[in-house]
Amino acid sequence: MSSFGDGWVRPASSLEEFMETCNRRNFCLIVYSVTLQVKNRLDAETVRQALKHLYRKVPTLRRCLQRRGDNLWWRDMDQENIDFKVLEAADFRKEYYSLGTHCYDSSPGPMWCARLITSESGVRCYAPELEDQFPQQYTLLLGFHHAMTDGTSNLKIIRYFLQILNSVIKGEYINDQTQLAEHSDGSQTIALKEEKKRELNFDLHSKAIKKSKFKDLKRVPFLLKAFPPPTGVTPCTLTMTRDLDQVTSSKFFAKCKAEGVSVHAGFCAMINAAIVDILNEKGFQQEVYHIYFGHAVNSRRYWKGDTSKALGCHMEGLLLQTIPTSRTILQDIWGYARTLYHDMTTKLNNGAPLEDSILVEEVTTEDSSIEVEKGISYCTTNIGKIDSIIPCDLEHVQMTRLERTTSIHKFGSTSQIAMQTFRGCFMFGLDYCPNKLSTEAAKIFADRIIRILQKQLE
Repeated sequence: MSSFGDGWVRPASSLEEFMETCNRRNFCLIVYSVTLQVKNRLDAETVRQALKHLYRKVPTLRRCLQRRGDNLWWRDMDQENIDFKVLEAADFRKEYYSLGTHCYDSSPGPMWCARLITSESGVRCYAPELEDQFPQQYTLLLGFHHAMTDGTSNLKIIRYFLQILNSVIKGEYINDQTQLAEHSDGSQTIALKEEKKRELNFDLHSKAIKKSKFKDLKRVPFLLKAFPPPTGVTPCTLTMTRDLDQVTSSKFFAKCKAEGVSVHAGFCAMINAAIVDILNEKGFQQEVYHIYFGHAVNSRRYWKGDTSKALGCHMEGLLLQTIPTSRTILQDIWGYARTLYHDMTTKLNNGAPLEDSILVEEVTTEDSSIEVEKGISYCTTNIGKIDSIIPCDLEHVQMTRLERTTSIHKFGSTSQIAMQTFRGCFMFGLDYCPNKLSTEAAKIFADRIIRILQKQLE
């Protein structure tokens, strides 16, 4: 519901304003590819009806951004508008990448879209045990303006859609007045950051030391030292995905548990080992590499109360790490993983992402030549084990695979790695910019990560 009359809801946060600036420049846009297995053939009108109910039951999807005086505000859209198209299978990859540069008309809205892709016959079913009961396969592409959602929000929106689509197929009544979520203003994050600012300003000497670490981010990431950027390539964002089967995934999860590390930390150890292995192979002679890398963090982890219905963009700042990485890392990769994990959890528990977001804002204001994204080798985004969010017991439709990307080509970023686990299988997508990291180099990098991981499980 609007809080200020005439459809006005609230002012946009500084993060949301930043995401709108990115939208106008055609980057930092989110695309999810949802593979569906359906019991019977699915027609476009059924999907359209499900999307209409989704729009009516999720406030975030009904919002737009408009100027109110000198400020940017969230406002309820003047009229219902669903951006939905049906495309042929041959158009899938082209549309997937196209939505990553799709500038949303934020003022009237909508700030999201959906594309139903009809699959060709004989395509692979990612959950073979479901193929007999759910023989029809489709792909739904969902595009989002990053000001309105983050990974947590997107997963919940997909869950709502699947539940609604199942009900539409069954012919059940759907009450559009019952709202499934809320568009949270992130006020708790704002309050926490103000508290962090007061703590930082209480000891200016300590603050200056903390700020100095960001000057190292002027360095060229090691990946770009190993693979010099190609010339004459148009900036864009491409994605390379890699999957582990259930058996390998299960072994990896068990190994991480036995070694006392999270899957996230264990996988980052594999990534860093891959970078060092490539550097060694390329003839670099350093005994120790200081690899800078970052992680997108869900700010809701610091909130009080129930956050289960809190949608929006709530990923304030990055958790930044640099772990001294020996050129012989493969000789004790799990010891390295434990060091990485301890550093990661300590920083998360201390609220470092909130503090770093304040420091980065100040440092980059003082020295515009510092770009955090440009100095790190990669950034991760981990939505974890998504089976707890995505329903796997619906009788007419099942999701069997999720791919996701965020366009990064106008950041300074070299790459981003999006990881998740679904139906017992771990997978990751490597987002890369071919004008910085060639497709050949990205393939070497992705394959080396997998090779090292598999070697640790022998």
